[in-house]
Amino acid sequence: MHAMPLSMPALAALLSLLILNNHRLEAAQGVVIWGSFKFDSRDFDKPFTQIAGGGGNTVALRNDGTVAAWGINHIGQSAVPGGLNGVVAVAASSSHTLALKNDGTVAAWGDNSGGQATVPEGLEGVSAIATGSGFSVVLKNNGTVMIWPQTGSTRTTVPEGLSNVSSISSRWFHTLALRSSGTVAAWGNNGYGQSTVPDGLAGVTAVAAGGEHSLALKGNGTVEAWGSNESGQTTVPPGLVGVVAIAAGGWHSVALKNDGTVVAWGDDEFGQSSVPPGLNGVVAIEAGTNHSLSLKSDGTVVGWGSNDYSETLIPAMLGNITAVSANGGHIMILKADGTVAAWGNNDNGLSFGPLVPADLIGVSGIAAGNGFGLALRTDGTVAAWGLNDYGQTTLPEGLNGQVAKLAAGYRRSLAIRFNGTVTAWGIDTEVPAGLNFVKSVAVGVFHSLALRQDGSVAAWGENEEGQTTVPTLLSPGGHGSATAIAAGSYHSVALTNQGEVVAWGGNEFGQSAVPSGLSGVTAIAAGASHSVALKNDGTVTAWGYNSFGQTTPPAGLGGARLIAAGSTFTLAVLAEDEGDALASWRQQHFGTTSNSGNAADTFDFDGDGLVNLLEYAFDLDPTLSTSRLLPHPQLMSGEFVTSFTRPASVSGITYGAEWSTTLAPGSWQPLTDSDPSLDGWRFSLPASMSSRRFIRLVVTKP
Repeated sequence: MHAMPLSMPALAALLSLLILNNHRLEAAQGVVIWGSFKFDSRDFDKPFTQIAGGGGNTVALRNDGTVAAWGINHIGQSAVPGGLNGVVAVAASSSHTLALKNDGTVAAWGDNSGGQATVPEGLEGVSAIATGSGFSVVLKNNGTVMIWPQTGSTRTTVPEGLSNVSSISSRWFHTLALRSSGTVAAWGNNGYGQSTVPDGLAGVTAVAAGGEHSLALKGNGTVEAWGSNESGQTTVPPGLVGVVAIAAGGWHSVALKNDGTVVAWGDDEFGQSSVPPGLNGVVAIEAGTNHSLSLKSDGTVVGWGSNDYSETLIPAMLGNITAVSANGGHIMILKADGTVAAWGNNDNGLSFGPLVPADLIGVSGIAAGNGFGLALRTDGTVAAWGLNDYGQTTLPEGLNGQVAKLAAGYRRSLAIRFNGTVTAWGIDTEVPAGLNFVKSVAVGVFHSLALRQDGSVAAWGENEEGQTTVPTLLSPGGHGSATAIAAGSYHSVALTNQGEVVAWGGNEFGQSAVPSGLSGVTAIAAGASHSVALKNDGTVTAWGYNSFGQTTPPAGLGGARLIAAGSTFTLAVLAEDEGDALASWRQQHFGTTSNSGNAADTFDFDGDGLVNLLEYAFDLDPTLSTSRLLPHPQLMSGEFVTSFTRPASVSGITYGAEWSTTLAPGSWQPLTDSDPSLDGWRFSLPASMSSRRFIRLVVTKP
């Protein structure tokens, strides 16, 4: 037992714990995104047999004949129709998708502005499908080709007399057809010669249409290319042989070799031609406009290149998520090992892999801004990257090492210091005079919010929509108490300690009109013009702007643990049974899952007075002296108050508090938790009771 006695008016805090039997814990693993782009890690529960890439979207066929799609979804191109099954092939453009069923019929969805997703009545006997920009192509069992809609342009006019076709490929505005004789026909746009088949080309076994170029695979395992070469996409690497499959993107080309390895060339602005090192065991390939895909022999998909809309997102990268943050068009996740991944809009250096600072480790908190990212390390220092046009990623002098929490918004960053005060930098550095005892902050476009330890909310900045006019209920002296805050572009949201939601400010799309009867809420988030609430039953409710479906959660969505909102999308991290979170925490810090030795719950490895179980309960690093990061009592309105929320990575822990004036055994009395929310606690003790008293936090695992 470790005590830190302090005399009044300070408060002594005694931290102790009770150890009982082991308990199986759960860690957040799955990610579901809906709105202007789509991703659902649950789609990856079965092996894939085919993949197809569009613009910012990917579609894949599972081995049970069902379809998964992810990536951009602003016109429904990734919204697979409910009940679709019996599928044997898929094809995708940047705006619409096709599926070929085992009965020779076709399903289509997505953009239908020109009729491209309206399958001709009575169409059957189809053996292959392809998609172009605004049109659909099918190969029939009799070897003929059909295109819809018929616009009279060269791109939708099949060459007269074309027959004996064995495969087809389309992208953008031209189409290739491979005849059973091994010769190739091409039609459509020809501004770069992409539809002019090289004289004498024969012995072809596969074709692939790119944005403005074309590829042909020959029977001898070599590749022929023609059309635009502005990015080197038709400059086949010298000596390339043993090729068994080809794919063509917007300005790049991909080849699969007979040893299961992949070669890519051409445009590499987004990394689409940089094949991941060590990639092997590949059985199929595909290319989107700016991304590449490979299907491995175990049915898993590996993607690389542009990931603006999660089109290349790899589920394996999503395990052990402890926090999530979103803003604008990008997402950041914090993993249990203290590392960070980010994806989405990459215009300002925000994406997976190397564009998150390579040396970024030991992270305890994250904040996604509009075009930039912030990460808080366990030592109170901050890493910042991305857009810096207003200094939003240039830390104020003297801030590093003093930060307890972060928030980021449009061109502005906020930090809560260990002393409970707030520092701002970026487009606006204003902070209200005297603002202190702050435990949480949020940033909108031109306004900011702060949640004080006493549950009151402060707001400042522009107020043209009323976004900084805090309701009386949540103002200092009000009868309400907030436990969380969120800021949209021009509206504000707060969660009360009764599990209810309060919203104010802009309401053009109903983003501040909280659904009647909404209760049992444990977390909130705000997008540009929509609001999101996570309920204690794991379901998600959203309201406001819904043009992209961002307020319509996927049917049957449950088990959510974390939520976040970007401008026009919503994200939920699911709690799944992925093993013992405490054991994973031990493995991360001590290299073992065993409750013994240095990793034992009762052992204080770093000698800071906190045993391992207590460090786990507050998601601290047990190898560093981090006692200052524990919840500390604050003197507020004549009471000493200790408040905190359960870290997202922690499960199976029960929190409590007790007080005593003597430390003597039997003198400890329980304190009542006045924060009834599922994952929040607030313990208070009147300051006038005695000149000396102690509080101890109690954590137990059942």
